[in-house]
Amino acid sequence: MRHFLFVVLFGLVVPSATFAQSGPPCTLHQPRAPRDHGLGTVIGIQDTVRSRAGIAAREAQQGGAIDPHYRNDLRVTVRQDDGVVDNYDVPDGMTVHVGDRVKLQGSHRGAAACSYIPHMAIPYDAPAV
Repeated sequence: MRHFLFVVLFGLVVPSATFAQSGPPCTLHQPRAPRDHGLGTVIGIQDTVRSRAGIAAREAQQGGAIDPHYRNDLRVTVRQDDGVVDNYDVPDGMTVHVGDRVKLQGSHRGAAACSYIPHMAIPYDAPAV
């Protein structure tokens, strides 16, 4: 009887959401603010289909979801000044062409729970996004 009473009282005090998870646990390890990745030159632009197809793999690699505000960003391939070639998102509303010089910033935590803002290529003279 004691055990039953404890279970009933415990069930009334602890909400069921405490025990339920809506998805895999968050394993996101991102800084709170973007890190400077230097400068680079755009050497390619990904098509939208390829960019969207890669979202699940990017999220799995990072351990969290891309912030919803950045899921439809244009993606570009950039050769950094140190020679490293990597892909970066371009903020909504920014026009970019092959050959453009861009400022690069690393990914960082987003506002939504367990979300991140991806690597960004921003205008050469712009503040961090």
